Amino acid sequence: TDLTALQTSVRALTDPGGAFSAVTVTSNDTNAVMATATNGAAVGSHSVMVNSLATTSAYYSADFTSAAPFPTSGSLSIQVGTNAPQTVNIDSADGTTTLGGLVSYIQQHNLGVTASVVTDSSGSRLSLISQTSGSAGLLNITDSTGTTGSNGLGLTQAVDKNNKVLGTDASVTVDGIPITSGSNTVTGAITGVTLTLSDQTVAPVTVGVQPDLTQVGTVINNFVTAYNKVITDINAQNTMSSGTTPPLLGDTSLDLLQSQLLSSVTTSISGNSGLVNLQSIGIQMQLDGTLSVASSSSAD
Repeated sequence: TDLTALQTSVRALTDPGGAFSAVTVTSNDTNAVMATATNGAAVGSHSVMVNSLATTSAYYSADFTSAAPFPTSGSLSIQVGTNAPQTVNIDSADGTTTLGGLVSYIQQHNLGVTASVVTDSSGSRLSLISQTSGSAGLLNITDSTGTTGSNGLGLTQAVDKNNKVLGTDASVTVDGIPITSGSNTVTGAITGVTLTLSDQTVAPVTVGVQPDLTQVGTVINNFVTAYNKVITDINAQNTMSSGTTPPLLGDTSLDLLQSQLLSSVTTSISGNSGLVNLQSIGIQMQLDGTLSVASSSSAD
């Protein structure tokens, strides 16, 4: 049982994709840029400027009330990005001659847009939002239902607060390099790091990638605990207590195991970025053959 626990701790300690490759990521402005990283991401500091966020293209209709009945004829041509246009007929046979019926039809036919009804004090509107953000999801909708005064849908393309049409890519500068992204989740700009954008910035945001010392400390301490349990129990088998002979006293297999363990923990290798033996990761040998973990200042 002791050896099984030790094997498990050794696997965690030596896993190339494990704790020693784990990193943590920080951002000095999480309101604008959040970051996550995969194990093995290169340690370093990066400068990120968010020039503009990705937006999602949308259209909305005029208000419909009992005084302004929904159109009973005509059609919509809905094109998402460079995809082929899709036609939606306002037809009682399709159930699209009511606002709710049109929404249901569009949702059921997977046209690349999310349709919904938005109601306020003026009435109810049709809302059409692209299911793809950025320029790749830019909507081009042709409304052939007639003018608003003739009970047409009266579709309007949505704009932002600066009167700019929605459906644009995010613009980011990473370490001085301009980058565009169809969404506000940016991958690949920094290898192994995913940036989540939520606001424009007026000053560069510093994104730092550091080793995850918490994970490193956990696997080191788990290994030392498991190793010491084996050594302590071996020592107990080699010690007479109150005239009682331990069952494995003088057992050659136990002696061989003890020798192999002591040899293993004193072995050194070369290279490996300076992590060449247990001492180099803060593990020290005690006089009784057990191990201890150095203080944080020494381990650093």
